[in-house]
Formats: sequence, C-alpha cells, structure tokens
Amino acid sequence: MSTAIELFFDPVCPFCWMTSRWIEEVRPRLDLAVTYRPISLRMLNPDEDPDGAMAGVHDRGLELLRVVVAVAETHGQGAVGPLYTALGNAIHEQPVGQDVTVEGFEDVARVQVDRPADLPGLLRDLGLDEDLASATSDVSRDVAIRASTELALERAGDDVGTPIITFGPPDGPSLFGPILSELPRGDEAVRLFEATRTLAEHRPFTEFKRSLRAMPDVAALARIR
Repeated sequence: MSTAIELFFDPVCPFCWMTSRWIEEVRPRLDLAVTYRPISLRMLNPDEDPDGAMAGVHDRGLELLRVVVAVAETHGQGAVGPLYTALGNAIHEQPVGQDVTVEGFEDVARVQVDRPADLPGLLRDLGLDEDLASATSDVSRDVAIRASTELALERAGDDVGTPIITFGPPDGPSLFGPILSELPRGDEAVRLFEATRTLAEHRPFTEFKRSLRAMPDVAALARIR
C-alpha cells in the first residue's frame, strides 16, 4: 500500500529543491504517492525590499508557479512533478558563470531570475503546451497559488517557509522541512524519511532546529558553499 504525501514547493528555493530530491530518492523504495503543491515565497515575504535580489528571485518563483498552475489545469496534476524536476535542474543544477562575481547567495539569486532561459523549450521537451509559458504574467493564477500557500500555513503554522510536507493528506500531520544541505541516498534516505514521519505523527512534537551548517550541495551554489 502506497504512502501519500504532499510537498509544498517554490521552484526557486534551493532548500526545498534538496528536500524534494530526497523525496524522489525515497519514492520508489517506499512506494510513495507524491503530490507537489505551490507555496509562494513572494507571498510569504510581502515586505521585502522590492529592489533587492531576494525579492527578484521570489518574484520569479511566483511567475513559475503561475505556469505550474496552468500546466496542472491543462495537463493534470501528474505533470507537476516532472515540471518541477525540469525547473529545478535549470535553476539549481547549472553553475553560475565565472564571469559573474559571486560573494553570497544574493549574487546567485540575481542570476536565477533569468532561469530557465528557455521556458517554452523546457515545456516542449516535457511534451507540454509551450504556450503555457505565457502564464508567467497571468496574475489570475495567483488566486490558486495564494489558496495553496494559505493551506500550507494552516497545516504547519505561521513563521515557516518551504518545503512543507504533509503525511497522509489532507488530514495527516505536516512539518516544515527537513532542511538538508546534502542529498541522502539509499538506506540512509529511507531512515531519514521514517524518522521524519515518526516525528510528524507524534502530535505533541513541535520543532527541532539548529543553525544552518552549509548551503545546499547544488551546482548553482558551489562557489559559496
């Protein structure tokens, strides 16, 4: 019997990307039924400096989530996971050029606002309608994105970000995280999943936390790890 989970994601978040790759590592081993749902960092951070690099990359995340919603409506929810994988590879797994000065994450964010460089081509390669790339500017999609973002917060509480995972949706427990700097593989990945699920299902459990030890191990962040 498969285990259903939902993972709320913003495609520009490298921490969420790492967590999603862990889920994909575990998926076939535990027969997970994974649904990816939007959560917008732009909506979670409305007071950011509009001229700052983080606001820019969060705006890009919202644009891409509009495409995610459009793809789900046109091609079905099953198309969202492969689309997220393609977007994540384009955003996080491509190194920043040596001609770009990189001193911190904001420098990487300034590069990522232009990723993926060819969104229609990315959709076409997935067998999706490439015209859906125009949804980046379709603000009517924000209604669905905001509803999904608010649902994630209802489940996990305020003062969280992405990823949020729900075990046994819609009524099962939800957690923010786990936040990973490196991708666990094989049995290690399964043990971490089982431990996370055990904590989530223990209703009195609220929070584990420690300072960030390293940035995620992705090509785009290699120069600041």
